[in-house]
Amino acid sequence: MDMITVGERVRLIDDVAPYPLGLFPVGTTGTVVEVDLNAAPTQPVACVKLDRHFEDLDEWDNVLQVFRVEDESSEVTTAVFAPVESEAA
Repeated sequence: MDMITVGERVRLIDDVAPYPLGLFPVGTTGTVVEVDLNAAPTQPVACVKLDRHFEDLDEWDNVLQVFRVEDESSEVTTAVFAPVESEAA
């Protein structure tokens, strides 16, 4: 995951479909509320409070947790967020 920081505004750059919660579509925006790049495999690497309400996340105060995923080369691939571009340009 590229370095993101708590408080940073981000958007999903890929659809995320954590079972059994459903689909969170590309472009969904939110604010990073937690980052732990050294998290254990059973713990989230990042938590993002989403702007749009998702009923499936009511139990977690609309916070999407992102966990580590390893590809065939055993490299961690968790880059599902990108910074939101400033609209004040």
